[in-house]
Amino acid sequence: MSKYLIVDDDDNKAAYIQNNLVDFGVSEKCILRAKSYIGGMNILRSDKISLMILDLNLPVRDNGTPEKGRGGALLETLISKPEVYEIPQSIIGLTAYSDLKEEYESKFSSQDFSLWNYDEMAWVEILRNKLKWKVNSDSRSDFDRKSVGRTVVSVHGIRTAGQWQRDFEEIIEKETQYSYKSFNYGYFSGIKFLIPTLRKRIVKRFRDDIEYYINNNPGQEIIFFSHSFGTYILKSCLEKIEPSDCKINAIVLSGSVISEKYDWSVVKSRHSIEYIVNDCGFNDNVLLASKMFSPDMGMAGRVGFEGMLVENRYFKGGHSFISDRDEIMREFWLPVVDGQIRKINERDFSPAREQVEVLIRNFWGKRLALYSVFLTLVMFLFV
Repeated sequence: MSKYLIVDDDDNKAAYIQNNLVDFGVSEKCILRAKSYIGGMNILRSDKISLMILDLNLPVRDNGTPEKGRGGALLETLISKPEVYEIPQSIIGLTAYSDLKEEYESKFSSQDFSLWNYDEMAWVEILRNKLKWKVNSDSRSDFDRKSVGRTVVSVHGIRTAGQWQRDFEEIIEKETQYSYKSFNYGYFSGIKFLIPTLRKRIVKRFRDDIEYYINNNPGQEIIFFSHSFGTYILKSCLEKIEPSDCKINAIVLSGSVISEKYDWSVVKSRHSIEYIVNDCGFNDNVLLASKMFSPDMGMAGRVGFEGMLVENRYFKGGHSFISDRDEIMREFWLPVVDGQIRKINERDFSPAREQVEVLIRNFWGKRLALYSVFLTLVMFLFV
């Protein structure tokens, strides 16, 4: 996300500069402000800034007395310590003192930055031109766009080309007026799934795509649908991305590889998610292998999430029950898009099967050989 930094202790001047940025299309959430030399340096130590507007008269600390040339000292510190501070892509310096302009003009120009007399107002046109150039050249900019509506986003799992995504897209296009986006990352093998580094690459790619979409579609309502490894991708992304003015109405998980003990409270509160729905296939034996061989995975797509923040729904079927039963998308997924959650529980276990499920929930995650052999035998005998 592109960020813009105003370094000025004068509230009126800072407000005027910010209003110009907003008028030229920059979202307010992308604008930072510092009131002193130290305040500016603290931001530049950690944040990448696309454009900084810097006053040459600054106090050392917030609420201090402005010192002539302290803003110029800030620029010199940035230049001398690039290993410590993030140098902005562009800087516009401002001052009302002609002697300061003369003293620091060569230092600004040597870095391809510019220094202007604040009172002459020519800097406003320079600012406008820089922002025009950015909006034309940066397809991932943070300029406001009028595109408000509702979008369905789907994420597939491993060892698949995501046929269910295309099936669901057809339903959305025929029966709603909403947009539909599929996140595809190609065929992802079971071996790759076991390697955390390769999983993280897919998560980062999805996060980049979602941040790009959110930044370019402010105010959008989003409903996520994901299956298998896609549920892990979605959960990991929501843990990292910043809250935005886009609203996440609901997320629907199916065949989830996330741990059944995962606490959704932080993610739900962070993004003000209205509904979290977890669709389980209670004969999903693929998730037994997932939990056995991947220590950071679980089988919430079989046994459900613990707690009461998630609506667990139980369907007869295995890991691909969504694809195997055409009616589920139309009868149970489509209503979620419109904010309606239909409950269902198709479990009708015998006493023996109930005991098997208890053992699986309590002991399978231990991944001990003894339990593995025992539970496998029980499954073959009673299920």
